Amino acid sequence: MIKLASFFESAKRTSNGETFVTLKDNCPDWLQDAVHEAHAGDMPNDWIYATCRAVCEALDEVEDCQIEDWLANDAHEFVDGQVDIYTRDLYTWAADMFGMSVYANAQESADDGGDESQDEKRLAVLQYYAIDAITQTIAQAVIEAEGEEDDNLVSRTRSEESEAS
Repeated sequence: MIKLASFFESAKRTSNGETFVTLKDNCPDWLQDAVHEAHAGDMPNDWIYATCRAVCEALDEVEDCQIEDWLANDAHEFVDGQVDIYTRDLYTWAADMFGMSVYANAQESADDGGDESQDEKRLAVLQYYAIDAITQTIAQAVIEAEGEEDDNLVSRTRSEESEAS
């Protein structure tokens, strides 16, 4: 299997020199669609892109046919390990994500899970659910891409399709 994380790259903004994660031009359509879906209809967000890359790095370590097992048995450990442990980082994340669909969906999941705390523990739970949703989205896209009959699905990109037309 192609290393999924290889379709991401770090770049610097010319305006302020900040580093951010983005997809490379040779990214497969299905991965670009999955990253777009992970944004839940919101504008591009650096944290979501970085989380998508982290998920892809984790999936690169999983055997091709074992991704469903990883989702069922081990993904929670990955997600838990991605949650910020410092209070300041959690509050910064919440401030950056507040008002975005990813944050709102995480709040809904946390409420459904019975968490009613209102402090940094709540923010950690919200971040956990946000990371979990992104993990599920990317992993499901990989499973679907691997299940397609067209072996070129993983490697075909938008630029290749436009050249073919």
